[in-house]
Amino acid sequence: MRTAPHGFLRVAACCPRVSVANPQANAAETARLVDQAAGQGVQVAVFPELGLTGYTPGDLFFSLETLVGGAERALALLLQQTAGNAMVLAVGLPVSAEGRLFNCVAILQAGRVLGVVPKSYLPNYKEYYEERWFSTAREARGDVVQLAGQAAPFGTDLLFVNQEEPAVALGAEICEDLWMPVPPSAALALAGATVLLCPSASNDLVMKAEYRRELIRVHSGRCLAAYVYANTGVHESTTDVVFAGHLLIGENGTLLAENRRFARESELLVTDVDVGRLQVERARQTSFADGAPGRQRRVPLRPIPPPAPHRLVRRLERTPLCPPIRPGWTSAARRSSPSRRRGWPGAWSRPA
Repeated sequence: MRTAPHGFLRVAACCPRVSVANPQANAAETARLVDQAAGQGVQVAVFPELGLTGYTPGDLFFSLETLVGGAERALALLLQQTAGNAMVLAVGLPVSAEGRLFNCVAILQAGRVLGVVPKSYLPNYKEYYEERWFSTAREARGDVVQLAGQAAPFGTDLLFVNQEEPAVALGAEICEDLWMPVPPSAALALAGATVLLCPSASNDLVMKAEYRRELIRVHSGRCLAAYVYANTGVHESTTDVVFAGHLLIGENGTLLAENRRFARESELLVTDVDVGRLQVERARQTSFADGAPGRQRRVPLRPIPPPAPHRLVRRLERTPLCPPIRPGWTSAARRSSPSRRRGWPGAWSRPA
C-alpha cells in the first residue's frame, strides 16, 4: 500500500469549535472532526495551537492538575478514540515537563504519541503574554517526555517520515515560529520534510490576514514544501483579542486552499499536496541541498491508507503552460491587447 499514490498526499487544516478551559469538550469536538476528515480521505490533519485547552485561559494554565492535567487526560481519550485510524494528527496542548510548562504540538497516529514538539519562540509583546506561562523550547533539558502514559521523543528536531516513501516526511512548528527570520521549519525542510504543519492562534487585526496569507505562500516556496496552517476560531474571542479561524494550505509558492474566516461552526479545509513534485523540485534546484541542517531525529510513520477511490480534490489546470481563459476574454481581444502589441506572446488582456 502506498501512502501517496501518484505523489499526492491528502491534508486538512482544521478549526474545531473550541470551549475555553474545557479539555474534555475540546477532545470530543476534535474526535468528531477526525471522523469527518476520515470520511473525506484525509491522511494528515492539523488542529489549532493549544486546541485541547483553548489559547486564552490565561492564568488558568497554572492549574497544573485541573487544566494541564485535564488536557493530558483528554489527549489519552483522543488517542483511545482514534486508535483504529492511521491518520496523522497534530494536536496542540500544554505539557508539563522538567518543572516547566511548554506550549506543544503532539503528533499522533493510531493511538500512539509519535513525538511532541515545543514552541521555540514565545510572543510577549503587544497583546501576547506567553512568557508569563510557558518556557521556550531552548529551555528544555530532556529529549523524551511522558505524556498520556507514553514515552515520546521531545524537541524541535523531530522529522516524521514514512521510511518506504521518503517524499512523505512531516515537520512541525507552532504559530510565532513561522513569523521569525529563521523559522524552525526551514531546518526541517532542509532535512527532508516535505509537509510542514503549523498549529496556530494568530489573532486578527486590520490587514493581518493578507500578511499571513503572503507569509505562508512565500515560505512554502522558499522551503520547496507544502505548508498546512490551522488557526483557532471565533470562540476564542472571549477577551479583547479577536480570532477568525483562518485556515491556509500552501505549496511551493502557491496558495492551494483557504477558508472563509469568522465561521461560527467547526471547519475543515481539505486538499491534496503534491509531495512527489516537491521531491523533483528539490532535486532540480541543486542549491537547496547546499543548506546544512542540524541534527534531526527521524520518527517512523506507519503507512496511511490513501482515499478510496483515489480522486483528487485539488484543482489542476488542464493547460498549465498557458494562461487561463477567463469569461469575457476572446481571441480578438487577445490579438488587439496592448500586451500583445508590445510583443508579449501569449499575454491576455480583458477587452474594454
